[in-house]
Amino acid sequence: MATTTCSPTAMFGAPMLVMGGVNTIDDEFSPRLSADERTLYFARRLAGNFTGPMHVYMATRPTATSIFDAGIALLINSTASDADPMIGTDDRTLLFSSDRITGSGEFDLYWADRASAGVAFISASPVPDVNSAGSEVHPFFASDGELWFAYRKAGFDSALHLRRSVRAGVGFGPPVPVAELDSAGDDMWPVLTSDKRTIYFSSSQIDGSAQGKADVWVARRSSATAVFDLPVNVTEVNSAATDDVGWISPDGCRLYLSSNRGTMRGYEIYMAKR
Repeated sequence: MATTTCSPTAMFGAPMLVMGGVNTIDDEFSPRLSADERTLYFARRLAGNFTGPMHVYMATRPTATSIFDAGIALLINSTASDADPMIGTDDRTLLFSSDRITGSGEFDLYWADRASAGVAFISASPVPDVNSAGSEVHPFFASDGELWFAYRKAGFDSALHLRRSVRAGVGFGPPVPVAELDSAGDDMWPVLTSDKRTIYFSSSQIDGSAQGKADVWVARRSSATAVFDLPVNVTEVNSAATDDVGWISPDGCRLYLSSNRGTMRGYEIYMAKR
C-alpha cells in the first residue's frame, strides 16, 4: 500500500489519467481497487457502442505506485451487460451489476466467491434480499460489510437514489433510503471511507456549485451511524462532462473516477491526489 500521508480534508489535485494499459480507445468505467491498491476492477464497453454490453475486467500492478497492466476480462462475464465490479475487503467476494435474464428486474446485483485471493471467480449468483423489479447498480461494500448501491424503480424513466442494506446472515436486510442525500437528480456511485464517516458519490443535482452533468459530491457525519450533513460539490475534480466517482484509498489520499471529459476519447479512468 502507498505510504503517502495527507490531510483528509485537503483539496485534491487535478485528476490525471491512470497510466498503463487500463485506458484504451474503448470506454472504461467504474474503477474499484483492492485494499492494497495493486488490483483494479473496472468495466469496459466498445467505443461508441452506447447501447452495447459492458464487461468486467481486472488489471494488476506489482506495487501500489507502479502502472497497471492492460487487464483481462473475468470468467464471470456473460452475454448480457456485466458492470460495476466491487471487491470485498477480504479479497474473496466480488459484487457487480448485470441485466442477465436470471435476475429479478432490469439490473440486479450479483456476487461471486472464491476460496482465496488469486483464484479466478468462476460463477455468480444474485445477491439475496436486495434485488427488485427495477434496477440495482453501483454496489459498494463498506468496511463493516454493509452494502450500499443505487436503486431505480422499474421503467428507466426515473432517477437513481442511494440505498444501504446491513449484512444479515448469508444475505442482507431490507434496503433503506439514504434520505438526507436524496436529490431531484440521479444520486449514484456511493463510496465510503473506512470509518464510514465520509461518503463520496456522484449526482446530477443542480445547484450553484454543479459543474455539469454528473459531478462528484462529498458528505460527512459525526459517526458511522449518524445522519450525513449536506453534501458539498468536490469542485476541483469535476468537469463539464460526466464524472463518476469510483474509489477512495484507505488513507483518503487518492480518489479514482471515470469521466468522458477528454475531447478525443470516451470514458477513461482518472486518479486525483491530495
